[in-house]
Amino acid sequence: MHDVWEADLTSSIPSIIVVEDAPDILIVLRRMLRDLQLEHDIITADNGPSALAQAAHHPCALLITDYMLNGMNGVDLAREFKARWQSNVIMITAYTSTAVRAEACANGVDEFIAKPFFAERLEAAVRNMLTVAK
Repeated sequence: MHDVWEADLTSSIPSIIVVEDAPDILIVLRRMLRDLQLEHDIITADNGPSALAQAAHHPCALLITDYMLNGMNGVDLAREFKARWQSNVIMITAYTSTAVRAEACANGVDEFIAKPFFAERLEAAVRNMLTVAK
């Protein structure tokens, strides 16, 4: 597992792109994924357009995104990742209404995790999505 920080780096190692605009949550997510010791680059972004730019340079096996983001919401981001790269998508959000869940599922979100969440729930979802991606 490698952390990737710069958009101009290219790698053939499949990546997990994590998009979260709250810096403290992004740090926790990165640490949790690092602790799983996966064979994937971990790429972080704080908004949708930045995540799309990163994905253009790194093969993306999995997108983990929040719902509310600057520049583009997580549902729109999920739809773009599905259309462009057929990436699996996990959404982690405090917005848990039936309408948000339905919109997310209709636009390519494979797993929906409500905040706050347990590390074990995220780990199970990540491992499941990476198995499906193979």
